[in-house]
Amino acid sequence: DMLGHGESSKPVGTLSLYSFMHQLVLLQQYFRMQQFALVGFSMGALVAQAYALSQGEHLSRLVLLHGVYDRNAEQRAGVRSRLQQAIENGPAAIIDAAISRWFTPDFQAANPAAIDRVRARLEANQPRDFLAAYRVFAEADAELAGRIMNIRCPTTIATGELDAGSTPFMSQEMATEIPGARCEIFDGLAHGAPVEDPARVTDLIRRALLRRAGT
Repeated sequence: DMLGHGESSKPVGTLSLYSFMHQLVLLQQYFRMQQFALVGFSMGALVAQAYALSQGEHLSRLVLLHGVYDRNAEQRAGVRSRLQQAIENGPAAIIDAAISRWFTPDFQAANPAAIDRVRARLEANQPRDFLAAYRVFAEADAELAGRIMNIRCPTTIATGELDAGSTPFMSQEMATEIPGARCEIFDGLAHGAPVEDPARVTDLIRRALLRRAGT
């Protein structure tokens, strides 16, 4: 669980991308993992990029799923608008729109129980902690732009064809910037691909973990 979510400690003071990256450092130290594969999804992909830049010697593989990168002015205005709406009306005010962005209409119609589980998890977040994390999510990609070419471990990047926030263009840009990175696009899927089609996402991760360095 990330800071402020689930059973992780509640953050004190202002959070930054470094706060979440440091949490991962402490986890790596606690389990004494000298080398491991790291998979980051959505905001976790931002944390994973920051970790790879700071602690890359510990990574054998890196997988970035549905990550944002170097938002343009329109995209940044959109995420800031959602943040402001959550500040003014509470995080619950942006849940319906998030679910609509994350899942295809067919999946929503056919899997109401899965959608209800996602909604319940979002509703369980403490507003203060959610807003603190969402502020980081809204801005942290700018900290990483122009730096990720220094990531050196074998990297696989993927997003959904229909992901309006973590777009295919962003994933392709990351793959261009990171030496030797591979990029795959999940056709017909949006941001919630790990829920909507876990078999396809799992297959990509499996292939990434089996990938040899330099291939």
